[in-house]
Amino acid sequence: MARTFSKRHGAPYVIIDGCIECGICERVCPYDAIFMSDDLEYVVDGSQCPSCNRCLDPCPVDAIIPMDAPGAEAVRDSNRPFILENWQSILVDQGGNV
Repeated sequence: MARTFSKRHGAPYVIIDGCIECGICERVCPYDAIFMSDDLEYVVDGSQCPSCNRCLDPCPVDAIIPMDAPGAEAVRDSNRPFILENWQSILVDQGGNV
């Protein structure tokens, strides 16, 4: 059973071009936010990703980045349907800064 989070810490992550499909990110994500899509590519479900950073260091090719980071425009097409567009308003609503 996946954990749930009570507070978003920042922008949800996305997987960009360069991912080698090693699956490490899926194994280390405590929120089950990372999974293999129907396109057989790993994606991040933005609504499940609280920006906990658990997947960043284990990624051997640095293909996981916050969606507001430079380089996020290289997000893979398979990840686009799972992007959480309103994460900034959610963060503000819980008292965080954007």
